[in-house]
Amino acid sequence: MTELELRQYQVLVRVREFGAAHRDLFPSRSVAGKLFAAVAAAADALQRHETTELAGRGGEQEGAASKAATRAALRRQVRAIVQTARASEVPGLGGTFRPPAAGSDERLLSQARTFLKEAKPFASTFVAHELPPNFLSQLRVAIEAFEQATVERRSGRDQRVAARASIEATMEAGLRAVRRLSAIVPNRLQDPAAVALWNGARRVEYGGRTKNGAAVVASEPSPSSSAVTPAPAA
Repeated sequence: MTELELRQYQVLVRVREFGAAHRDLFPSRSVAGKLFAAVAAAADALQRHETTELAGRGGEQEGAASKAATRAALRRQVRAIVQTARASEVPGLGGTFRPPAAGSDERLLSQARTFLKEAKPFASTFVAHELPPNFLSQLRVAIEAFEQATVERRSGRDQRVAARASIEATMEAGLRAVRRLSAIVPNRLQDPAAVALWNGARRVEYGGRTKNGAAVVASEPSPSSSAVTPAPAA
């Protein structure tokens, strides 16, 4: 979650706790009771969505690192085949195995798969020019590793994107309930102290920093502003 979303999440937690502490005033079947339940459900769901988002981001980052490493390894093997074909005296072999073209990963994979097929009839020639006897097996492993890394990165990204969408939708639902409660709860409260607690619970606290690094926290100035402002899309 973003910094603003974390502060808004804290609002939901405080409102949830307020509702639990004043359950006698807002029974579960009442309108306010149902709204407090919606806030509690949103707060719980946000915890799960954040865990999923963090896991997805980690998987995406690991996949990106793995993809970069396996891409480089695959390029090295493809380049070795190209250079060896050029060095051979077999007519046309150098023209068959051309250097990797700069472009997409799909193009690199396509070229590597093509080399895997076309190099097989000339395996003895490549080995005679000091490529490893198992160079085709190594190429196949490199292709599979690059494909797997690509899948892992995409999976992590999809997980992160889905979790982000869930966070935004859940946050909006929770804050919408807080907006409605902001109009309902004061009608039921009689104790000024309880009113003060409610006003503190539903407000987003904005933190800044002084020159010496100390945190500065200020509550929102308006009862209807930041506590109910949906999080911006990330």
